[in-house]
Amino acid sequence: ATITSLNSISISAVTGPHLAGLVDVEVENPDGDVGRVIKGFTYVCGGTPPTATLTGGDTVCAGQSATLSVALTGAGPWSLVWSDGVTQSGLEASPATRDVTPLSTTTYRVLTVADTVCAGTATGSAVVTVNTTPSAALNVPASVCAGRTATASVPLTAGATYVWTVTNGTIVSGQGTSFLSFVGTSDPVTVAVDATLGSCSASDSRALPFSVPPSGSVSGGGTICSGGSTDISFDLVGTAPF
Repeated sequence: ATITSLNSISISAVTGPHLAGLVDVEVENPDGDVGRVIKGFTYVCGGTPPTATLTGGDTVCAGQSATLSVALTGAGPWSLVWSDGVTQSGLEASPATRDVTPLSTTTYRVLTVADTVCAGTATGSAVVTVNTTPSAALNVPASVCAGRTATASVPLTAGATYVWTVTNGTIVSGQGTSFLSFVGTSDPVTVAVDATLGSCSASDSRALPFSVPPSGSVSGGGTICSGGSTDISFDLVGTAPF
């Protein structure tokens, strides 16, 4: 506050924006003595106090944001203090907006509003409801072998539905669940899943290397005399080394 006049019975001062009404006054004399007068100062607004009205709300999926809107009156720019501790200042236009991304369902309120002249009253609230987004984080093998059953899975979210697709392969079992069995047929094998819970969904996909298991065949041999020898051939199919 800046003191504009002072005498033995009264003090006049100019302060920043403040709610109209009685406030406490603390006076320190030159000799260091401090005196405090409870409700000893009457704050008079130099204009019409501003107002802030918060309305609405939204329903979002976890990780998504919602936009809050506050209708303002008074002489901007305005500043707002919110119930979650956030302060917005330098707001030039009405309505003022704020994007929020709560971790869980949250009720927001504006606690105080001030413009260039006064502090005023804030009313209303906005509820942002957060719905669970199911996990689609795929757990898959490093590669797929021809003719062998492989598995893929995602963390189970209660109540969620799962739609799987396998490109260059065949689903064996598990469609509609969080655990899938499949067989690859050619390279590359792509596994994808869409997980849905209510209006919230997530998806993921992976391309997996495909390989053919090695094989071998023996040929040759014959009838020999004791101490004799013959040739035997072992043919290998696959990627060396074996």
